[in-house]
Amino acid sequence: MIPCTPGRRLIGASALSIATLLSFDMPARAATGCPAGTFTGFLQAFAADMAVQRAHTRIPLIDETVDPNAEPEPRTVRRMLDAAHIRFPLLPSPAEQRRKHMTMHSRAVPAGMETTLRTGETDDQIRLLFRREKGCWTLIRRSDDSL
Repeated sequence: MIPCTPGRRLIGASALSIATLLSFDMPARAATGCPAGTFTGFLQAFAADMAVQRAHTRIPLIDETVDPNAEPEPRTVRRMLDAAHIRFPLLPSPAEQRRKHMTMHSRAVPAGMETTLRTGETDDQIRLLFRREKGCWTLIRRSDDSL
C-alpha cells in the first residue's frame, strides 16, 4: 500500500482499486439491481422488501411533513434526511396495507411517478415521488400530508 499524505498523489493504483474506492459509499443498488422492468412491478417489490427500499432510496431523501401548529395556518416542513435518519419501511408491506385498510394509487407526474397511500376513512396520506435513475426507479421524496 502506498502511503498518501495531503498534497501527494496516488500514482500507479490499479483501475480495480480505484473502482473499489469510488464504490465504497454507494448504496446497495448495485447488489440488488432493478427488481422489475415496469413501475408497477418495481413498486410491488419496493413495498414487499425493505432491502429494495434501502437500495432504491436516494440519500439524502427529501422528507416533507405538515406542521399543524404553524401560524396562521399549517405549513409544509422540508428536511433532507441522511441514511441514519431514514426510518424504514418507507412504504408498508402489502400485508400491513391490508391490515390498516390502506389504498395505493400511482400516477405519472412531470418528475416521474407519484404513489399516494391513504389510510381508510382518515386524512392520513403519504406521497412518494419516484424518478427513473440509472436504469431503475429511485425514491427521491416522501411527503406525509397527514394532519
